[in-house]
Amino acid sequence: LHGHLGLSSNGADSVIGHYTEENVLKQLNRYLSYGVATVSSLGQDEDEIYKIRDAQHAGTLGGARLYTAGRGFLEYTGRTYPNDIRYRPQTPEEARADVRELAAHHPDFLKMWVDDGLGHGTKIKPAIYQAIIEEAHKQHIRVFAHEYYLGDAKSLLAAGLDGFAHSIRDQSVDSELMQTMKARGVFLIPTLVRDEVLFAYADNLKWLDDPFFQAGYDPAALAFIRSPQNVEKGRRDPDIAKYRAGLEMAKKNLKTLSDAGVKIAFGTDSGIPTRFPGYFEHRELQLMVEAGLTPM
Repeated sequence: LHGHLGLSSNGADSVIGHYTEENVLKQLNRYLSYGVATVSSLGQDEDEIYKIRDAQHAGTLGGARLYTAGRGFLEYTGRTYPNDIRYRPQTPEEARADVRELAAHHPDFLKMWVDDGLGHGTKIKPAIYQAIIEEAHKQHIRVFAHEYYLGDAKSLLAAGLDGFAHSIRDQSVDSELMQTMKARGVFLIPTLVRDEVLFAYADNLKWLDDPFFQAGYDPAALAFIRSPQNVEKGRRDPDIAKYRAGLEMAKKNLKTLSDAGVKIAFGTDSGIPTRFPGYFEHRELQLMVEAGLTPM
């Protein structure tokens, strides 16, 4: 329930110029080859996605079954991609207008980013994400959010959010959050592997040698992630300790939420360059078990 399509041609290269029907279908088939039969693409799709989705649902295109949030919403101005087509409303009025424009395409849900990228960017203001949620609900569209901090999660719940697209990673979840999530049926997608990959290549984690991983991807992409330049770039990332700590907090919170009966959904944030569609879903299952869930 959390992937991204069309952002890379081989799994590791840049995002520019790859958003084509051919590439999206290639990735949907890659997911399917790893046993992933349904993919929700969350918020970085171009309008071409609607034609692909509708043709697939009509039975004329194959691959993993596709759902899309279309163009997402954010304020974040830190690390972003060239040719980023997401909405960046600056007022509640702009936000409502953008939601109405999005709704005309009949997306399956709406995705927004409420995060500052560990202090490197700026979050959407509460008045703006409140307007996004209210207008989306008027248009009968559910709203999911990228979030990191417990405080933001609580504010988003109060504003009417329907689902969390990532774990809460700054501190332990509390009973107030869990009770509200349960009462309203709000789910959380842990995306543990998304946090792991931020240091996986720097740390040369064991799964990089898994034949099941290596068999599924372009040799050039596999060579890139293990290149000295990429490994050194990861090791020099000033936030790498925060990534490791964030994953451990995410695993702890997943166990707490699951034990409390909160709805846990499944997703990985795969499809972003160096986040490999298909294999990452299997790694996510493994990390969820490491967090304390049973394999079943």
